[in-house]
Amino acid sequence: MKKVDLVDVKQKYDAAGRRILFISNEILTFGEKLPPEKEFKDVVSALCADSRNSVVLISSISTSQFDERVPDLAVTLVAEDGGFVKDHNGQWQIYGDLFFLWKQPIITALQRLQDRYQDTSIEEKHFSVTWHYENGPVKILEQE
Repeated sequence: MKKVDLVDVKQKYDAAGRRILFISNEILTFGEKLPPEKEFKDVVSALCADSRNSVVLISSISTSQFDERVPDLAVTLVAEDGGFVKDHNGQWQIYGDLFFLWKQPIITALQRLQDRYQDTSIEEKHFSVTWHYENGPVKILEQE
């Protein structure tokens, strides 16, 4: 794999007449689950300030969490890793008509894990189910 030449990337970025930036919301977290509100908005606002940029934020978070997080930023939002898309000042659009019979068996299995490992949690979204264990990797190993 070829190493990225950052000088070349910067030159091409500067020369581009129009740019679309796809950014994972989690990249902007500065090592935290959610970055400080002001820092997050400052970074995204700076990207949006250049009229040549179109900014798309992609995240695993739910539509309601995204609405709370970026209500006034002129960006396109992609929630639940692609399940929903919303243009600035638009309505959430659902993408895909998935069959959800798979969710209940997964939730049941994850509930068993949650019962076994303290400080873990389950989050059910429209398109996904997540078992959160942020507080648990060391604790999980200790319990084994």
